[in-house]
Amino acid sequence: MAVAVLLLAAEAVGQSVLRVTRPFALSEAFVRRELVGRSDLASLELGVAAFRAQRYAEARDALTRAIGEVREPRLIARAHELLALADFKLGAAADGERVLVELVARQPNDPAGVYWLTRRRYVGGRLSPEKVRAVIGRLAAHPDHERAEPYARALAALLAGQGDAAPAR
Repeated sequence: MAVAVLLLAAEAVGQSVLRVTRPFALSEAFVRRELVGRSDLASLELGVAAFRAQRYAEARDALTRAIGEVREPRLIARAHELLALADFKLGAAADGERVLVELVARQPNDPAGVYWLTRRRYVGGRLSPEKVRAVIGRLAAHPDHERAEPYARALAALLAGQGDAAPAR
């Protein structure tokens, strides 16, 4: 009987986990209480929370710290991406582009960095449609196709004049 109850509970938890379609956001209070001083992710999570709350100067500070603290390459790339976007929101376009150039130099296969730098340069008139098409081709052939494909679609939509929104994450 106890085994049946445990199996039923495990199945219920498993089904609940399968229904989660996107990562959940940690609250700032949780991050400050549980992660600060204990995890290399604290600054990144504080930066993400500040960015979502449109507190871009605070996000910039936290994300700058995160780049030096986080060890996982994909999360370092995420910190760079949000730092660049915070710079753009703060009117520091040159700083934002410098962050993107640094990201692409450190992680040339990161689809987000390639997307944002390509988009920025194309919208600014510094990149031809042919070069953007070449980037789309590289993204379409990316080894992590599932991750890169939304960025390729977003660049193709930008070229087609169908908007200039960021890809869904």
